[in-house]
Amino acid sequence: MKVGYIKKEGDSAVFIGTYMEAYIPVATFETTNAMELGDTVRIFGLFNFKVFNTLEPSEADRQKAKLETFGLPAVMDCTPTEQETRIMQISETEGLQKEPHIVLKFYNGDLLVKNLNIIKSVDNVEIFLKILNAAKIPRTIPYDALPKLLDKCVDLNGVNARVSPLVYETLMTEICRYYKDPSKPFRLVIGAGKAGQNDYIPMRIRGIAQNNSTYTGITFEEFDTSAVIAVNKKRYNVPQQQSPIEKVLKF
Repeated sequence: MKVGYIKKEGDSAVFIGTYMEAYIPVATFETTNAMELGDTVRIFGLFNFKVFNTLEPSEADRQKAKLETFGLPAVMDCTPTEQETRIMQISETEGLQKEPHIVLKFYNGDLLVKNLNIIKSVDNVEIFLKILNAAKIPRTIPYDALPKLLDKCVDLNGVNARVSPLVYETLMTEICRYYKDPSKPFRLVIGAGKAGQNDYIPMRIRGIAQNNSTYTGITFEEFDTSAVIAVNKKRYNVPQQQSPIEKVLKF
C-alpha cells in the first residue's frame, strides 16, 4: 500500500521520497511526549513536516515546500537518519515566533513508523489533551478538523471517555483565539465569515484569562506576569471584559 510519500511494508510505514524533515519543538523532548531510544525517536504522531525533491534543499526550496501535518494521534517510533537542532519559525503564518526545534531527517527507505500496530491506550488520549491544553497543536490543522482529530484519537485507542464530545469541543473553541486579536474566541470571527480555517492561535487557559481582563488574570495563575499585563492594558487603554463577580465586588 502506498499513500503519498509513505509506503506500507509489513507492519511498518516507510518514507519513499527523496528527503523529508519533521519538526518537533524542543520543549516536547522536555516532557514524556518525546524521547530518544538509541537510533529510535519516540514521538506523538502530531507534527509538521516538509518533503523535498533534493537532498540538500536551499533556503528558497524550504520556502516553497508545502508545510504538511502528520496526523497519527498516538505514540509512535521512527528511525530518522539524522537530526539537528534549529531555531526556526515553523511557517510564515502571522502570530508565530521562532523557537528551537529538533529537525528529524528522513531519506528514502527510512522508517517513519516502525510498527503500525498501535498499542491502544488511554495515555494517547491524555497526551492529545495535554498538547491541546498547552496550546501546542500545529496551526496547519484546520479549525474545523480539530474535533475530528480528537474523535480519531479516541476511536483509534478504543477509549470510552464517558463525556459528551461537546465538552471537548467547547474547550477547543475557547483555546483557539483570533490571531489579530487574541481576546476574541476564534469561533466568533470565523462564524461571521471574517477569517480562514487557519487564522487562529492556540492559547493556554492562563493566557486567555490574562487577555480577557485584569481581574481574571490576577485571580488565576502567575500573579507577577498578570500584573505586568494589567498595567500595560491600563496604560494603552485596552478594552476589557467585565465578569459578573466584578460588579458584585465593586458595589
